[in-house]
Amino acid sequence: MFRAMDTREISKSFAPNQSFFIPESRLRASDQFKSSLKTLVVQQLKKGNTSASVLRSIQFLHHTGDFSLSPQEAYPLAETLFKADSPVTRKVAFGMAKNAPIYDAPYWLNAARHSETHLKDLIEIYRQKIHHAHHYNGAQQEFSDYMFIAHPAVVNFGWELAERYLRAREVSEIWGKLVRNRKANAWQLLQLNVQAPSAMQWFVASHSNQMEHLYTYSPEKIAFIIKKGAPPVRHLLLGQITQSFECNPLMFLYLVSNLAHEQRTQLLHKCLPQFAQQTLSIDEGFLAHTIQRLGENTWGLKTLLTVVAHAQVTQAETNQVVGLMLEETHSAQVLVQRLATLLNTKNKALFVKALSKNPDKLLAYHQYIPQQVWVGLLRQMPIAYLTGFKQAFAQAISTLGDEVLNITAPLFEDTLIDWLKHHQAKGQAPLDDPRLLYKICIHPLPKVRQWGHTQAMRQGLKADFALKLLESDLPETVAFAKTYFDGITVEDSHFVDNLLALCDSPMAATRSYGLALLQKIEISSTKEALLLAYLAEHADAKIQTYVAQKLLQTSPSINQAPFVKKFDQAVLRRKNRHKVAREHVKKRWSQQTEVDIQTLVELAKTGTQGDAEWAIIQLTRLSVQGKEVDGFVLD
Repeated sequence: MFRAMDTREISKSFAPNQSFFIPESRLRASDQFKSSLKTLVVQQLKKGNTSASVLRSIQFLHHTGDFSLSPQEAYPLAETLFKADSPVTRKVAFGMAKNAPIYDAPYWLNAARHSETHLKDLIEIYRQKIHHAHHYNGAQQEFSDYMFIAHPAVVNFGWELAERYLRAREVSEIWGKLVRNRKANAWQLLQLNVQAPSAMQWFVASHSNQMEHLYTYSPEKIAFIIKKGAPPVRHLLLGQITQSFECNPLMFLYLVSNLAHEQRTQLLHKCLPQFAQQTLSIDEGFLAHTIQRLGENTWGLKTLLTVVAHAQVTQAETNQVVGLMLEETHSAQVLVQRLATLLNTKNKALFVKALSKNPDKLLAYHQYIPQQVWVGLLRQMPIAYLTGFKQAFAQAISTLGDEVLNITAPLFEDTLIDWLKHHQAKGQAPLDDPRLLYKICIHPLPKVRQWGHTQAMRQGLKADFALKLLESDLPETVAFAKTYFDGITVEDSHFVDNLLALCDSPMAATRSYGLALLQKIEISSTKEALLLAYLAEHADAKIQTYVAQKLLQTSPSINQAPFVKKFDQAVLRRKNRHKVAREHVKKRWSQQTEVDIQTLVELAKTGTQGDAEWAIIQLTRLSVQGKEVDGFVLD
């Protein structure tokens, strides 16, 4: 008699990777054996076991005509049957699937995704069923099931149905579910949907007339859709983001920072001109959340600074931004390193002042402070905090330019001397530039100023440089400059030019000093005439008095020079001004026989009472001497 195989023996044979062989003699097994074998096979299929042993058992049962499954048995095994690399299981599953009701279509399509041929056929079968149905009123949930099946053909079929049966609001709800999906394959499903040909039109249609999705979809998912989506989808979202970013840059900064680098850079470049015209409203709580959310996103942090640097903001709002960024290490580094770029914006002073108000936090990042910022920070920083920066500044100063001369705090006096000596030792001393040497010579700090005087003396003072120092109005520097002018002699080829430069200075003290020198020096009549000719053109009262006095004392030959007539006319015509100079001219005219009669007539008619009386007396004297005076008759 044929002995049936023990079921325990059969069960052992289903172990994975274990070969399974049924002798030909067993093909005539009893119904009890085949029934037991089928039961065990179904149990293994429920566990997802599709090993070679299980497939051979299925082949055996199929050969004997005993492998048949009821709909109740096949339904939970659908995916395993399609997944198994067996024509038998797939044939059984396909037979069940094609006869399934329409509302079960997503379930069977999800199972059939493991077999491309069967999947393609099933989609067409379901399409025809739905097409020929007299009335199909599938729920939104039913359609969304297709979009959550990880196969492009099924997803596209789902959107094909949605286009026919759903409204825009229901489509938006499906997209919302896809974006909020947190399952392991959420990103894969989202990509399949945004790339589905039938989904593209529906996405644009359901999202083009509102922007709520920019607030409700996560920025990461929106950036992913733009990256993976078709061009119309990408164009729509980028346009909406651009418009929103222009209106509220801080609200949408995190979203923009998640875009591809080229896209976000172009977007920022496009929106930047709008920021300059916008008054930025900064909420401290939201700003803190944004900075925390950006985290290590350097581009986002830099853009935050760029927005604030170009927009219309107050000092208080800038202080908020700077203070919050200094709270986190990475954002603080970005802030300090970015300062050099910010100096080219309209709000640069706001940033420097805001940083100067946070010296204790800034000190931790002093190594990142750009060269261009050091001086501005130290000049605005409270004096109480400068001591903490003394060592850091001493380390950085050798790399700085002549802007360090703008620092006037006594604490840094020795540091500035070290900077001067450092550049001098390297042959880069600012002594080669008169502009910088002058700045050093008039520096508010005594040691720096004295260092400049020493170097200027070592180089040899020139008249124009000494004149500038003389005009600085600093007692120590003025005294130093006077040593040059006190040493000039009449024999000097530039003697006249030097004296004229002093007397022509815009500083009254310098002009007085020049006149004092003139009065102490004996000069030849030729040089004196030259000096007087130049000085006669000056409007200063003291200089005009000096010229008038000298002309009163000089020889008649000088008084015949052309400049004297113009000088006299100018002095006499000034009413109530330069009285001393005018009296000197009047005294000289009283002693001369040749005077300008026309000027006397003019004074007699329009001058002050004293000038008019004097002019009349002079005209009378000239008439008595036989001079003809037009417009004047002596009765």
